[in-house]
Amino acid sequence: MKIWQGYGSEHSMNLVMVGSFETEADADNVQQLIRRITSQVDIAVDEGVLGVGENNREFGESLRTLLRELDLFILNSHEMEQFRYDVSIEVKGRRLVLTTDEIDVSAFLKILVDQGAKVEVYSAHHHHGTDLGPDTSGS
Repeated sequence: MKIWQGYGSEHSMNLVMVGSFETEADADNVQQLIRRITSQVDIAVDEGVLGVGENNREFGESLRTLLRELDLFILNSHEMEQFRYDVSIEVKGRRLVLTTDEIDVSAFLKILVDQGAKVEVYSAHHHHGTDLGPDTSGS
């Protein structure tokens, strides 16, 4: 008999990623860029071009065309699934605030850095009162 042992991360990460930009327009533009990629990834999954939970090796032509149009060559096909995660993205002045329960957020980090943001990443479980992520102070 074999007993399988594994590690699972079923708990909430409560991750907050803040990208600070030069202008509010820059933050708005990056939010729109992420929305465009998310929409195209959703289409690619619906068409069966990308698989969720699979080791994707290809982008599919329409997603590749969009990334080329956006001049965004830093993402890899394995990161596309991250755009299917439950992620909240909000612009607050010059800051774009992303919140999620996931830890695998490299695609978003790459986009923020590539687009000129100063980036801060933390768990709202440990850092309260920032007025940027969810309030987990219990008050």
